[in-house]
Amino acid sequence: MPLSVVFLSRSIAVPSGTAATQRVSLLARSLMERGNEVRVLVTRVSESPGQEKNRLSRGSMRGVRFEYTTGTPIRSRYFLMRRLIELRGWVTAAKRLAAMRRHKRLDCVYLYADETNWSLGRFLFLRLLRLLRVPVVLDMCERPWRLKESPSLLERAGSPLSLVTGVVAISSVLADWARSEFARLGHAPSVMKIPILMDHKEFDAVPRGSVEKQVLFASSPAYSETLEYIVAVMRVVWESHPSCRLIVSGWPKGSEPPALQAIDGEFGANVTMAGFVPRPELLRLYRQSSLLLAPLFDDVRSEARFPTKIAEYLGSGRPVVTTSVGEVPRYLTDGETAFVAATADVESFARKICEALDDPAKADAVGEAGSRLAASEFDYAVHAERFEAYLRGVSGRGES
Repeated sequence: MPLSVVFLSRSIAVPSGTAATQRVSLLARSLMERGNEVRVLVTRVSESPGQEKNRLSRGSMRGVRFEYTTGTPIRSRYFLMRRLIELRGWVTAAKRLAAMRRHKRLDCVYLYADETNWSLGRFLFLRLLRLLRVPVVLDMCERPWRLKESPSLLERAGSPLSLVTGVVAISSVLADWARSEFARLGHAPSVMKIPILMDHKEFDAVPRGSVEKQVLFASSPAYSETLEYIVAVMRVVWESHPSCRLIVSGWPKGSEPPALQAIDGEFGANVTMAGFVPRPELLRLYRQSSLLLAPLFDDVRSEARFPTKIAEYLGSGRPVVTTSVGEVPRYLTDGETAFVAATADVESFARKICEALDDPAKADAVGEAGSRLAASEFDYAVHAERFEAYLRGVSGRGES
């Protein structure tokens, strides 16, 4: 019998979004393609007026049904209306889930939520699902609030796992933490690890074209400090490769990050802020770039997370430059499947970029090897069978 699973989130944009959207979409597709019933419910608007990437309140993304339970994906300009729309999102989602459970069409909720901070809404919704006796599996992609440097009183008292049945972790660090946290709470650990995901077939339709002397960093306003680091790195790179361009995607058009305001003189023209790039165009940019940048740092946040863009970078067949932090050394080998800086200091990362730019033939070989690795380790279909088996175990549905 097919499983019936709802992917529930308040923090993704559908059908067009960033890494979170990709992870939810690929996990949902992995279940749907095995004959299970899947839908995605988003309980909060994701679009700002005038900058909408998504305009439909319901539809389908690659066969997976989605719905904004707010009735709209677009943020209102008025404070009171925003609060009413947010309330509608929670109430409608609660009604949907209760009705599905009542009609025995809901076996499990897969929660993609912000576990980095405690919130009342999240707590109340998990309480509701507990009352409905719906098993909840939490996707853990970031450092949980109990590992913050300064958790609040509520965060010290509570746990991200206190009302969930199981955890799917993106990294070994998070999987190990979840097992120890379940043990601390006196619960039997129910944890599996699914790393970063990509769809290698997505690149089949992307022409390779010619490779430009440019490096790309897929960013967002949430990573302004990382962009400052990239700019410092590129200042070193430009000393020996003054014509190399830096392409930055993910920032709103017209908003110049503070890190770029400090670039002046001849190198100011070397930086292109590409804005929010439609996915087909983004994949094309990957394919035509000399290098794709994904720095990580020596902190708990970087140790715990595993950026989805690394999988997508690898899938493009172009070489990745990253840092030997967290999951990276578990999967990637310097000079073989990626260019991996031993430490996160600016000079080390810049040297890896220059090493690749100095030897284009080696860079191409590394990129091709990285693509093969991504297809074998990170393609969503590789994890589909065991993901379904895990959810069947959590929901008590057994074998199909």
